Amino acid sequence: MENDASDFNLSEILEYVNCNICGSIEHRKIKASNYGNNSTLAEFMEFYSSSSETKLLDQLVQCISCSLIYVNPRVSTELSHKGYQDAIDVRHHKQDSFRIASFKAALTKINNLVDLYSGAKGPSTFLDIGCAGGAFPKLIKDLGFQVIGLEPSNYLSKHAREMYGLEVHSATLEEYSKIAGKFDVISLWDVLEHLSDPKATLGEINSMLSSEGTLILNLPMIDTLPARIMGLRWPFYLNVHIYYFTLRTIEKLLDETGFEVRGVSRYWQTLSLGYVLNRAGIKLPKTIEDMLKIPFRYYLGQRTIVAGKKKSD
Repeated sequence: MENDASDFNLSEILEYVNCNICGSIEHRKIKASNYGNNSTLAEFMEFYSSSSETKLLDQLVQCISCSLIYVNPRVSTELSHKGYQDAIDVRHHKQDSFRIASFKAALTKINNLVDLYSGAKGPSTFLDIGCAGGAFPKLIKDLGFQVIGLEPSNYLSKHAREMYGLEVHSATLEEYSKIAGKFDVISLWDVLEHLSDPKATLGEINSMLSSEGTLILNLPMIDTLPARIMGLRWPFYLNVHIYYFTLRTIEKLLDETGFEVRGVSRYWQTLSLGYVLNRAGIKLPKTIEDMLKIPFRYYLGQRTIVAGKKKSD
C-alpha cells in the first residue's frame, strides 16, 4: 500500500475478531471509534512503539458472554507487527535506570523468585517476552538467571544487545518457539495487552515452561481504583493496547490456557518526573523534560500476576 493520502483507506487495514477468551461474536459497544483523518499510512504507523502516547482511537467492545473488553475492529496483526518491528523508540530506553528500580521492587514481592537461580543444576532459565530495550532482562541477568529476551523492534533489541550484552532475539514468540527449549520462568511485562492473540501466546508459553515453572505477567487492569475513577481518561487507554483485562477475565484466560494464579500485587512504577508529565499530556520542551529527572513513583492501576501450571488431578 502506498503512503499517499489519496490511497490510504483505514477500512482496508482493519480486521474483525471474536472474543479471545470464549470465542463469542456477541458484544456491546463501550466506545466508538474516533480516528478522524490520518493523512498518510506512514503517520498512522507511528502509533506503534513501546512509549506510544497516542490515546485510544479504536472502537472498544465488551463480550456479552465472558465480559472481556477489547478493541474490535482493530488494525491487522500483520500491519501492527510491522509497526513495532520498524519503530525507532529512543525515549523508552532513556528511562531504563528508573525502570530497573521499579522491576527490582516488584520482584521482591514474588515469594522465593530471586532464590530460584541457586539450584544444584545451575542458573535457572528465564525468558522475557517483549523486553523492549533490555532493562528487565538486564536486572534478571544481574540476579543470576540465564536470561533470553524477545523483542520485535529491531531498534530496541539491538540496543539491548549492545548496551547490556544480553541475548535478545528480534523475534516474536511464535518465531522463537520453533527453536526454544524449556524455561523455569517466563515473563510478559506490559506486553499481553498488546498481543493479537493472548490465548494462543499463553498456550505456547505453557508448553515452554518446565513442570514447576513460573509465569509472570504485569499489565494495566481496568478494575483497579485508578482506572475506575478516571474512566476513559485513564492513561492506559492507548491505541497500542487492544485488550483490557480485569482480575476476573485474566484469571479466566489463564485457566483456559492451563495456569492457576498464585499471587497478585500492585505495581508501583518509577519514572522521571519530566517523562511522566509528558505522558500525562503536559507537553514540555525536551530541555525541560531532561532537566526534570527526579524519580517519580506512582500507581495507576497496573498489577503483577504470578501463575504456575495447573496441577493434574
